[in-house]
Amino acid sequence: MNDLTKKLTRNAELEGYLNELSELMGRKITEKDLSALEEVEKLKNAAVKLEEQPKTLIVLAPEELKQARFSSLVQRLAKANPNPVSVWLNATSSCGTFYLSRIDKFNFSFRFDAIPEGVIALLTEDGNDELLLDFSPDEVEVELQGAEWGSAEY
Repeated sequence: MNDLTKKLTRNAELEGYLNELSELMGRKITEKDLSALEEVEKLKNAAVKLEEQPKTLIVLAPEELKQARFSSLVQRLAKANPNPVSVWLNATSSCGTFYLSRIDKFNFSFRFDAIPEGVIALLTEDGNDELLLDFSPDEVEVELQGAEWGSAEY
């Protein structure tokens, strides 16, 4: 993609992307909160090694994301890899990523209809671990992959 195409794509997607992030975080996210696109490329390259790591799939009812058992899992993940996490949505590649200090700072009680694509990935800054949420109104698939998170038990 050439520079003009990248800029046009970013401009077209930025407002919706910021709105989605704001809904997820429960506070206003602005363009200043996003990383540079070079950081996105760095993370993509680091995440390539995830394909070789263990993977666990958990299928839940949506309300289970708000329960103590799931919260306990998230706390264990934060302890196993306490690095900041990058929040990945459809427009992250063209707009930049948003970081949280740790995975347990993510709002798992978000409204599913706020993210039309139905997929959110949380990738640790070191690229070693990822939590992928693939949700529909009836269920949520939680895929854990990586050196620390890939073998986590629910």
